[in-house]
Amino acid sequence: MNDFKHNLLSLSDAVISGDGRLVIDGLKQNSRISKAKQLSVYTEGYIERLLKAVESDFPTLIYYFEKYKNRKELQNIILSFIKENPSRSYNLDKYPLGFYNFFIKNCNDEFAKDLALLEHNIIEVFQAPDSDSLLPQKLANLSEEQLANTKFKLRTASCLREFDYNVEKFLSDFRAEIFSDPIKVKTCLFICRHNNEVIRHLINSIEYLILKEIGQGNSFSESLNKVIELSPLAENIVAQNLQSWFSKWLIEGFFDTQVIL
Repeated sequence: MNDFKHNLLSLSDAVISGDGRLVIDGLKQNSRISKAKQLSVYTEGYIERLLKAVESDFPTLIYYFEKYKNRKELQNIILSFIKENPSRSYNLDKYPLGFYNFFIKNCNDEFAKDLALLEHNIIEVFQAPDSDSLLPQKLANLSEEQLANTKFKLRTASCLREFDYNVEKFLSDFRAEIFSDPIKVKTCLFICRHNNEVIRHLINSIEYLILKEIGQGNSFSESLNKVIELSPLAENIVAQNLQSWFSKWLIEGFFDTQVIL
C-alpha cells in the first residue's frame, strides 16, 4: 500500500508540474502506447477537468468573450491560472473560487472584470454556510425606538455589491437567451441564498448604502443617518421608500435571525 501511495503521489506531482522525469521510469510499459504518451494522456485529462470546472462556473463570461472578444484569449487565461494554481483535490467545487482574483490581474477589459466578479459572487454565496432568516414576527412588538436601535445582521450566505456596468441585465438576458449589449451604468445588487436558492436583488443606490452601513455593524437609525448625511437628496428618497424597502428585506430574507435588540 505504501508503494502504491508513493507511486500515486509521484504521478500526481509529475502531472501537476509537467515534469515527466518524476515518474516516467515507474510507468508500466505498454506495447500500444509509449510511457511519454501515457503521461501525456494523464496530463491532458487533468488539465481538461480543471478547465471545465472553471468554465462551468463562468458561462456568461465565456459567452461575452465569444461574442465580443476571443474565447481563446479567455481559455489561455484559465490555462495560466491552472498552471499557477494546480489542484490536488478530487472535489473541484471550490477550485473556481480562486479564478476571479487571477483573472482581473490578467485582463484589461473592465466589463469582463465586472461580469467575472458577479459570477464569482454567485459561486461564493451558493457555497457559503447557511443561516436562518429573520422572521417579521420577531420585530412585531418592538417600539419605534427599539427598532431604531436594533443592529441587524446580513445573511451569512449573501453579498452586497456595486458594479460599474449592466452585468446583472447582461447575465439575466443571457440566461433567458435574449442577449443584450454591455453598457456602462452603475448597478447595485444584493445577492442572497434564501430557501436554497441564490437570488440576485437589483437595489437602489441609496438602498445599497443603507445595507452597507447595516452590514458594518451600525444600528438601523445610525445607518439611516450616515446615508442621509452623504447627500441632501437621500433624505427624501429614504422617506418615500424605506417602508417598502424594509418590508422587502424581511420578506426576501436579507437579515439573519440573530439581531441585537
